[in-house]
Amino acid sequence: MVILLVRDFMLRLISSIKEVAVTTLAVLLIILLAASSALAQSILTTDIAPQSGTLDDLFIFTVTIEGSQTGSAPLLSGGDDFELQLIGPQTRLSIINGVVNSKISYVYHLTPKRVGRLLTPAVEVDINGDDLEAAAINVEISKAAPPSNADSFTNGARIILKQSAAPTEIYQGEQLVNSLDLYTRVELVEPALDDLSTDGFWQESIIEGDRARRLINGTEYVTVQISKALYPLRSGILQLPARSLRAKVPNIRTVRQNNGLDPFGNDLFQHLFRQVEYQQLSLVSNEISVQVKPLPAIPAQLQRFLSGVPIVGATEIKLEYDPITIKVGESKSITIEVISAGNLNPLKNITLVAPGGLKIYEERPDTKKERRGDLLIMRRYFRYSLVPLKPGFFRVPAAQLAFFNPASARYEVLKTSEIAFAVQGEALTAGQAADSSHSGTSRSGLIPTLPPVPIGPGLEYEEATLLESLSEQISTQFALLLLTTVIALALLIKIGASTKPRIAPLGLSHKDLVQLETLPQLESFLRALVAQRIAGIRQESTNDEIRARITIGVKERELALALRTLFDDIELLRYSSPAKRDGSATAAEPGIEELPALKERIRGILSQWHRKG
Repeated sequence: MVILLVRDFMLRLISSIKEVAVTTLAVLLIILLAASSALAQSILTTDIAPQSGTLDDLFIFTVTIEGSQTGSAPLLSGGDDFELQLIGPQTRLSIINGVVNSKISYVYHLTPKRVGRLLTPAVEVDINGDDLEAAAINVEISKAAPPSNADSFTNGARIILKQSAAPTEIYQGEQLVNSLDLYTRVELVEPALDDLSTDGFWQESIIEGDRARRLINGTEYVTVQISKALYPLRSGILQLPARSLRAKVPNIRTVRQNNGLDPFGNDLFQHLFRQVEYQQLSLVSNEISVQVKPLPAIPAQLQRFLSGVPIVGATEIKLEYDPITIKVGESKSITIEVISAGNLNPLKNITLVAPGGLKIYEERPDTKKERRGDLLIMRRYFRYSLVPLKPGFFRVPAAQLAFFNPASARYEVLKTSEIAFAVQGEALTAGQAADSSHSGTSRSGLIPTLPPVPIGPGLEYEEATLLESLSEQISTQFALLLLTTVIALALLIKIGASTKPRIAPLGLSHKDLVQLETLPQLESFLRALVAQRIAGIRQESTNDEIRARITIGVKERELALALRTLFDDIELLRYSSPAKRDGSATAAEPGIEELPALKERIRGILSQWHRKG
């Protein structure tokens, strides 16, 4: 008996392990397929280095195809301003979570044919029937300036440090481009530049250590450039001091000397026995003098259009706003953009004159910088909120800004269009106007730096839920992967719970069997009884499922036959009505007459199971 129980337990355990293993493998397969589909997405990118330079620079154009193991070679179109030469493809394979990821880079050498704003070739690639495209890249090409110390290049020096400035004769406040270029044919270890500060100039960075390759007199150099925009703060002769560089450079020496008896005494093996040592090197660049001319006197009629420090350089102004009609108390946003080669940092505000019934609130200006050719271009944005206090049609006079144009050597005035828009609604009362304007200007007379709160019903603050906070910080791809993992874990937990031995329900005793009064109660009692004893049977299982489980799970043939027969009889009684047998309109509940006999049969099964423990 004990052997049979152990065998029965082992069979049930093996069956449960198989079910869990199959389901787990299926879930893992789903996760891997989801991950592999995300990782296998093909990506096409292009890059060029450096992104700007001269006719002497060597430009490397790279086309990278990532995430696909098959695909055609890239098709290039355009780029006629460059001579193109394929250096070769480079392939890199990686395996992530069992997925092979391929990365192929096609490297080209581009040689510019002319000066100006050139376009690299556009790229098109066919990958597994899908066309991927990459647009052309803009490259600014300038004429190569002759080195200030050309003799050093003629002599084939290994390292050269030179400083340049253009132009060297400018007006006070006009932009001067100061560049420091390092040319080297050897490796530099721990390079360090001394202080690059300039006395008498406002300084803004343009390039910070851009690397490139350049051909000079037939010799290839690796170049590193630092470029700054300088704005002289006073007139006269100003000096750009010499810059110094400290670094370690390799010094190759032969460890073993050939004494004539060494069988390996030839040039090839002498190189094998050399080691690299480093020596300290200090380089000093040239010094540059800059002639700064004073600005002419400001005409009286233009003084009100100038900021504290005049803008010197080509400048333009733009106005942006939506002229649609608004309601009283609503806010209309206005943006004025100033674009200049001059220094815009001292420009603090641009005055707008408000007509009656209109409040103007100015925000803090912000600045963006970009490189255009060799020059640094500044963009400064001035934003305003206009709040009408009454209906009507409002006209705000055009904003005006004066600057000094070095090309014409005179002051000029820029002017936007006027700001015009209609306002609907009813005029605000004195109290509403005070609320909408936040008490107007401050006591110090300064314009508030924040826009007003629009008039309307009060808003209740609702703290973001945990789900909302997490959604702002988690990417879509990570959220999908996390959701897949949670579903997989839930499936595993459910499967594990379903395969655990069921705890015997309370009330399955001879005493409870006696209290059963109907056939449905008897059938429910019997289902609970077999579910307690036989794995895989649930209260909602069909009769066919129960019969199959009894055949597999009950090893005693007589007991299995008794259980299957009992379920068959109960099923026949449920679907055979007494009314159909005797033809009467009403009859007793089905199975009520056979109930005692059925109880006795179940009592015998209970006794047999109790004896077995």
